Amino acid sequence: MYKLVAIDVDGTLVNDDKKLTQRTIDSIKKASQKDIKIVISSARSFY
Repeated sequence: MYKLVAIDVDGTLVNDDKKLTQRTIDSIKKASQKDIKIVISSARSFY
């Protein structure tokens, strides 16, 4: 059972147009309803 899902922003969470797809939104909602924590991550530098 998953307890936490870390999602990278570019190319995973958002598409090439920098938008969330309805499929992504639905998947995150479904995971949240199962008490799975969603964490946003990125490999980009802080500066």
